[in-house]
Amino acid sequence: MRNKSIDACVADLEQKVEEIMEEFSDFTDGTRVLLLLQRKKEGGSTQEHKRRRARYVTHNGDQFKSCLFQLLLLQATSAIDYRIYLSVSPRDIQKAEKEFKRLMLDVDFTGGENKQFFYEHLEDKWISALMSSNPMKDQGLFILDIDVPDNGQALRWIEGNHVELVKQYRTKQGWHMVVKPFNRTLFPTEIGEVKDDGLLLLAY
Repeated sequence: MRNKSIDACVADLEQKVEEIMEEFSDFTDGTRVLLLLQRKKEGGSTQEHKRRRARYVTHNGDQFKSCLFQLLLLQATSAIDYRIYLSVSPRDIQKAEKEFKRLMLDVDFTGGENKQFFYEHLEDKWISALMSSNPMKDQGLFILDIDVPDNGQALRWIEGNHVELVKQYRTKQGWHMVVKPFNRTLFPTEIGEVKDDGLLLLAY
């Protein structure tokens, strides 16, 4: 981006926002969590809060679009290889509130975690509660992570086992296939990994 004017860089990012919004249009409404992360495989810390550059919680398409631009800007201007991820399923606010209050009571009364650290990272704890609580009822999804260029074997398995395919897209090494929940123990590990309520990869 250093060889381009600021206006040209902004235009490129805005174009990328539009492309991602179109590609993932079915995943922008509802309460969602957007994350800018460095993967452990690419030198990131084993602790997510240390390899996370930024995160946003959005509740509608307009908020999603604005926050996505901010993350793309951070990604484009960083020397670290960050990726932008999105919670595949909309989050349940009421369940997250209960989980957050449980975490707060735990730290207040059990002493299992440093209280000062907890209260200094309240936003992190809230997002953790959003991500760890169940998604909205009947809107949970799985992601099949296929780390090979050819997705034919996975597609044949999906069709043969009557699993509903919601979306598929290319990743750096292979494919992500978003599907409706099924008995995950049936999926052959040699084909790929099943991620229950995982993260969509929006940009890398």
